[in-house]
Amino acid sequence: MANKMINQIKYIALLITTLSCMTIPIENYELNHREYDKISINKTAKILIFEDLRKGENKDDSILAMIPLVFSAGAKLNFPEADTLSVNSPIKYYIADIIKKELANQYQLKKIFISENISDNEDFNIFGKINTYTCNRYSTTYGLGLFGVFTWYFGAPIFKTECILNLEIIIKNKSGGVIFNNSYLENETNYIGLYYNLTTSSKIHPMLMKKVMYKINLDLKSILR
Repeated sequence: MANKMINQIKYIALLITTLSCMTIPIENYELNHREYDKISINKTAKILIFEDLRKGENKDDSILAMIPLVFSAGAKLNFPEADTLSVNSPIKYYIADIIKKELANQYQLKKIFISENISDNEDFNIFGKINTYTCNRYSTTYGLGLFGVFTWYFGAPIFKTECILNLEIIIKNKSGGVIFNNSYLENETNYIGLYYNLTTSSKIHPMLMKKVMYKINLDLKSILR
């Protein structure tokens, strides 16, 4: 029993280390492909890189959960894409890429592309502001005693991640007039235990973006035409 408990503690320590280096791969965002019913629009669309207005810094105290008798510890990630030891593409590129993929999936446009050039206008010029993209991650070891081992065995979560996104989208026409302006606030929560979600921790980000893009797609139906 003692050896088993030690092995479980080693396993949880490895998970904590792995998750503290979690990145946000763009390729894990999956589209609901539409091949035959795309809306055809003989116009061009440019997606500008969003203005990143986030403030603060990342603070990761997750390793404290490995101290005996410490029930849990967490991380406050104001910049989830730069989580601890890893650096990935900034969120502003992640969001721009997903918007491009979703619009290309929904509409048959003459041309759609991502650019940082604000001087030349297309028929639709999409840009905006990232006000918040914050994640809170909690590592729970239940004190690392027998009680902790039993709770893991019975399915209690080891990790909990909560992410919040506050995004503003603006669209201008070719003459520079604003034809759309709206803000979106969404959140997503993910739990990880010994028997579930062990290999899908980073999917909280595409799940969150799916919620936001569902609302954006609904709103743009009357704009992109």
